[in-house]
Amino acid sequence: MHSIEKTQWFEQWAVTPHMLVLERARVATSGAGMDIPDNAVLVDGMYRYDVNLEIQRVTLSHSPYTAQATLCIEQRCKPLSDWLPGLPAIAAVELAACTAKP
Repeated sequence: MHSIEKTQWFEQWAVTPHMLVLERARVATSGAGMDIPDNAVLVDGMYRYDVNLEIQRVTLSHSPYTAQATLCIEQRCKPLSDWLPGLPAIAAVELAACTAKP
């Protein structure tokens, strides 16, 4: 949920051994900091578009003043605080790719 516009904002990420890849996104409307790109297509009330941006890490803001992020892993979707029990009321959560060791 966008903190100012109060509109839905979805991102689909992939994890590679060394990078996070923002593959595509969907937004309900244009607004502060979320301009709808030229390649967006309106589908079921949401603008969908491909991004294909590789980054090393992404930071999620966690605050009682905005809607909590929902994180989906392998089709299991839960609020961020459910994935991270004991998360402080206000926090910056950094996500990065990592290699699991046996």
